[in-house]
Amino acid sequence: MAITLTHIGVGAGRQVFDTRSFNRLYVDMASDLVERQRRDSVDTSLVAARTVLAGDYVEFFERDVAAAIAAAFAVFGSLVMLFVYDPVVGFAAALLLVPVALIDSWLMRRSRRIYRRLNDLSENEVSAIERGRTHEVGRHFRLMAGHWNRLSDIEAISWVVVELLAVGLVVITLVRATDGDGEVGAIFAMIAYVWAYTAGFDAVPAVVQRMSNLPDIRRRLEAASA
Repeated sequence: MAITLTHIGVGAGRQVFDTRSFNRLYVDMASDLVERQRRDSVDTSLVAARTVLAGDYVEFFERDVAAAIAAAFAVFGSLVMLFVYDPVVGFAAALLLVPVALIDSWLMRRSRRIYRRLNDLSENEVSAIERGRTHEVGRHFRLMAGHWNRLSDIEAISWVVVELLAVGLVVITLVRATDGDGEVGAIFAMIAYVWAYTAGFDAVPAVVQRMSNLPDIRRRLEAASA
């Protein structure tokens, strides 16, 4: 009960502190960006798009970094416990990190190119709306939707591959855990740690995708500050 109540208190405090801290950071970034851009007579569409990108940049550190840290604890903590219960299962789980890393690398490369095109479209969105040409506006949003669809597709592909690998790890664990006279508690614990281990990968594709967008956002914001 003490641990649970402490967790609730820390979680609530972090939520309150994080929200105010990152909102203040966004306000400062966006206000400074708009002031400098308007002083330099930058087109309104670019200013509006870059304030949105600044929000995405801050949001990554507010939400995705926390999700990545939680996933890392779940993955590596469970991996250590699997080695304790059965080194063979622990080794099989560790090997799973290799294809997962390769898949995430592929996902990041593909996502980076798509996000670059999406950010280009975002910077021209207000101008397209202001011109008010029906065919141009329709084409703009169809392109946006197409790029979002491609992001979703490649995330789905990476998720399916990782889940299939996770199923293989579960099978290995079940075979090892039930081969002999293992205690029920140990069998349950091994399976629970395997599920916790594989569940840690669930948040990875979304975090990797958003991370792939950071270099392009930073480049655009730095160009705006030049």
